[in-house]
Amino acid sequence: QIQKNFSGFQFLRFSDSFLCAKAHYYHAVGLTERDDVVGACEHYFIALDIMEFETENLRTLKSEKRLKISQFFSFSDSQILNNPQDYEKIRFLSLIYTRLGELFLSENYCDLAITKYRKALKYVNLLGNNDYKSQMFKFLGNSYQHTDKHDSALYYYNESLKYNSGLINRLDVEKCIALILFYEGERDSAYVILKNNLREIDNGTLKYSYYYTLGDIYFYDKKYDSALYYLETSLDNDIVTKKVAFTTKLSAIYDSLGDYDKRDYYDNYSAKMLLNHAN
Repeated sequence: QIQKNFSGFQFLRFSDSFLCAKAHYYHAVGLTERDDVVGACEHYFIALDIMEFETENLRTLKSEKRLKISQFFSFSDSQILNNPQDYEKIRFLSLIYTRLGELFLSENYCDLAITKYRKALKYVNLLGNNDYKSQMFKFLGNSYQHTDKHDSALYYYNESLKYNSGLINRLDVEKCIALILFYEGERDSAYVILKNNLREIDNGTLKYSYYYTLGDIYFYDKKYDSALYYLETSLDNDIVTKKVAFTTKLSAIYDSLGDYDKRDYYDNYSAKMLLNHAN
């Protein structure tokens, strides 16, 4: 292992096996973008296997039985923070588990997602980075919210806010908390949180997310005029996935209202957007 400094930049040379693990990781990322979930999982797990062997070599442990990754990391937080190579390996392991968690959650395998996020959190805790911790707690909150385990979700959302109370993270987390309150029957509180926070938002992506959430819960409350206002006024965004989500919800609203011409209009609008995006 060679460490060099040049013009203020730090360059690390890792073993070939670590670079190979990174290659499998990036290949998995590419497969995920092409919706090859099985292939992506395969390469993420190969990357984990390689890291297991990499750690065996670093620790000079000789055993016929393969040991789990967690058994190899017995050094202290200060050792990891002071050793750039160890820090990078821990960060990489947390990243692989995070990606697996995202992948499983997107496929609605929430229990598997929680398992992977918990493993990622274990490594993130070694890094001493509060932003990483906050993000991981938020991911766990999202996973528990998907399984309707609202008490656990609220616990992890509050943990996320404890480690990062910055505006963007707070607005994102409180939107999730508002949804939990809404479906737990505290609808007035949910509307107050969402509308108050909406006044603080300059970020376009987050603003559209709030618009969709408000449109969705107004639709659930059968307050169709309000739902239409938030959904229709946000169609000028350039994010295809969000526009499709908005138009799909608008189609459902007009179907409930019995306005089938507008329902068909938004169905066709969605289809054209998806076709153009695919092309």
